[in-house]
Amino acid sequence: MPTAFATTKFLADLATLDIQLDSASLAAMQRSTGNLARSHQLTAYEATYLELALRMGSSLATFDRQVADTFRRLGGHVFGDP
Repeated sequence: MPTAFATTKFLADLATLDIQLDSASLAAMQRSTGNLARSHQLTAYEATYLELALRMGSSLATFDRQVADTFRRLGGHVFGDP
């Protein structure tokens, strides 16, 4: 069980992060994620990460070669690539 100190520290640390809320509509994300999963033989879990990284223009960090290759083909940058 976390102590009061640990909980307070965790919340203080959390407040220092630049957390951004995702403003995309749920329907649009579901549609895009489903399309990615079906067209690239990905799980919904994998496609969700790809969809978010593509939409946010972020790099993707993964050890999964299929996911990394798919992300590159879609124009994304994989963390660790030159």
